Amino acid sequence: MDFKKLLGVAGFFSLALISATAWSATVYAPTNQNVNFINSDDLCHIDGIGCPDAVLGIFDDSDTTYTGSYLAISIGQDGDAANFAEPIGQEIDYNLTNNSGISTNTFTLTGNDNFLIALRSPAASGSWVAPNVELCNDISESCRLSWDIGGSVLAIDLEQVGPPGEIPIPAAIWLFGSGLLGLIGISRKKKTA
Repeated sequence: MDFKKLLGVAGFFSLALISATAWSATVYAPTNQNVNFINSDDLCHIDGIGCPDAVLGIFDDSDTTYTGSYLAISIGQDGDAANFAEPIGQEIDYNLTNNSGISTNTFTLTGNDNFLIALRSPAASGSWVAPNVELCNDISESCRLSWDIGGSVLAIDLEQVGPPGEIPIPAAIWLFGSGLLGLIGISRKKKTA
């Protein structure tokens, strides 16, 4: 196999790997057993009073269309919290409840503790919308999330962990890729010798 063909095959696999990591929203994970959500000064405030009909939804990380079950989070002035019943960071199903007791107040994340966040306002109608701006601080383990349909929400005790539905790259592909690079190296050595 000549050098140009090897380069073409390597390029094809590089493109495949890049395209496998495309996404449209951010996946979050808890940093402790309570993920606390607090409304900021500029979200749904009329004369200093927060609007209780704006609701955040915590969705399973596989539910990228926000059409399945969710945990409702109140973002009134006092904020709300999602409580994780099990120790976090394990590959198990996670049962969640909220502090406020608003419906839906129980929810199960499947397979891990990762989740998506979307906003719907008012609660009775409208579509779920992912945040369009995410500013996260690794030191404080908090993110400020902003939406076009409202102001901003400060979400604490969570971290970004990656894209939803990201396809893990099997070890065989990495092995194949390193083998290709080795063949390219050998091919180049033979040509210069």
